[in-house]
Amino acid sequence: ICSPMWRALQTAYYISERTGLAPEVWPDIHEQGGIYLEQGAEGPVGLPGKSRTQILEGFPNVLLPESINDQGWWNNREFETWEVCYRRAEQVVDHLFKLIESPERIAMISHGAFMDALVKVLVKDVVLGITGDFEIPAPMYFHHYNTGITHLRFGSSGAMDILYLNRVEHLPPEMIS
Repeated sequence: ICSPMWRALQTAYYISERTGLAPEVWPDIHEQGGIYLEQGAEGPVGLPGKSRTQILEGFPNVLLPESINDQGWWNNREFETWEVCYRRAEQVVDHLFKLIESPERIAMISHGAFMDALVKVLVKDVVLGITGDFEIPAPMYFHHYNTGITHLRFGSSGAMDILYLNRVEHLPPEMIS
């Protein structure tokens, strides 16, 4: 599964070339903030994001949901706050847990800040067993470099093994960003 943001689609393309698997785009795993342009004193202004046609022209093998149309996948929505990002991460976790019974593995191509939110939700729900409104303190950040790999394993009982976070051993030091 991958984000509809262009950089994630590029990464998914290379993985697809090696595996023969078609990436499935999940709009909800996009980067925190959405697609926007910072306008100084006006603050961030939402942009449309790539359209269905643009995405399929660049990556003809991706599987797109019907919600991505030719107005752009972000469709000029407002800048997404952290609070909204955490709620979105909770929805993604709920969706992922519905797939636990599947024997297939899931690779997610997403973004650093969203992965931080996702891991925080998983720690809150699975490790701490806390439900309802609770946020991991802001000073704690689960950093993810570009192309950093995080491996989480879930058991049918709901247990989670964190095998590694943000592994970048496949990159030479000068490429880590």
